[in-house]
Amino acid sequence: MGNREHFFKTGAFFQAEDTKTMVWTPEDNRIPGRNAAPAAVEPPPLISVRLDRYADFPVKMAASAALRYAKQVGKLFNFCAENNALPPMAFTEEGNSRVLVVRDPNRMPANLWYIGDLHGDLTALLASVDYIDAYPAEEDPVIVILGDVYDRLEYGYELLLTIFHLMLTRPGRVLYLVGNHDVELYYKKRYNFFYPGVMPADFCEWLNLNIGDDPELADFGRGLVTLMKQMPHALFLPDGTFAAHGGVPHVDLHKMIRTGNDLDTVAARQDFVWGRFDPCRPRVLPDRAHKDVGLGYQDFNDFCALASDVLDMPVTRLIHGHEHPLEQWCCYPRYRQNRILTINSHRLRGPDGPRTDVAIARHRSGDLPEVHMLDLTIPAINIA
Repeated sequence: MGNREHFFKTGAFFQAEDTKTMVWTPEDNRIPGRNAAPAAVEPPPLISVRLDRYADFPVKMAASAALRYAKQVGKLFNFCAENNALPPMAFTEEGNSRVLVVRDPNRMPANLWYIGDLHGDLTALLASVDYIDAYPAEEDPVIVILGDVYDRLEYGYELLLTIFHLMLTRPGRVLYLVGNHDVELYYKKRYNFFYPGVMPADFCEWLNLNIGDDPELADFGRGLVTLMKQMPHALFLPDGTFAAHGGVPHVDLHKMIRTGNDLDTVAARQDFVWGRFDPCRPRVLPDRAHKDVGLGYQDFNDFCALASDVLDMPVTRLIHGHEHPLEQWCCYPRYRQNRILTINSHRLRGPDGPRTDVAIARHRSGDLPEVHMLDLTIPAINIA
């Protein structure tokens, strides 16, 4: 791992500007050509918490400590590959391994949390899990990770080790829904070379840079590529909430969706991890020349109605990641019939500003989740 500091300081990886997943916010929620702004929608509850002990968190020490999980996670990958099985995750006993449908309300955890895009921010994960564990609740927490664990920031490998170790130490209480960065990592056996299907791809490039010095890292990467193709892409809950990394199957796929199993096709899964929502337009024509298809609010309403019908259960609201709003969370004002909550959990940094807070969410039955903003910066009173 000795090349890590050189790799991340020399800019040998793709920069954020090379990807379409940019820091953004819906600047003007008006429909072009009209003067009236949309009526305000009630935002979810927002709770802000300052975690002072993470202000000077020794992330390098934590990253080094996470390396001790490597052999254990490697054995897990081998077991999953040999037995065509998934890690011991939450909700995976519910049937289809890539589109999970929970029908029985009695199977719903009372203490359910969501963590958004982490993108290599190990501190954000550790602080989030610490906060979730300390939150007063009668039941142990169940955590849904909304994908895109690596790329962008430095500790993607250690993040993966930590997450899979959490699965082993908390069997049935962690779920990993894959994102587009997770499934777009590929391996070429002939050249012992990893290559990406999405940018930025700095984790992929870091693997290639280090596998010569650490052959076990190549085994890890190959196991990861295999497992990510089998991991869950979406979770539907009995109260009408569902979770995915990106969007939903677009209208050109609806005529082919007649049962719940039809949600687990190559095209539908691609939309679950790649789809993006337009904050203003009611409908967007599917553009299958690109993976990241756009969706409008009527497109989303159509999917919710269709999914409610084929699953024979309510499908009314979505929590997802994929986008990186400036405020770290977002509700689209025009998505009123069926609502969407976007959260982002890796910390962003502007050109001259401090890092943003970490946004996570706690499930509320029958409503949008509650947003918790974790401030990991140094308190003003301690600044000399």
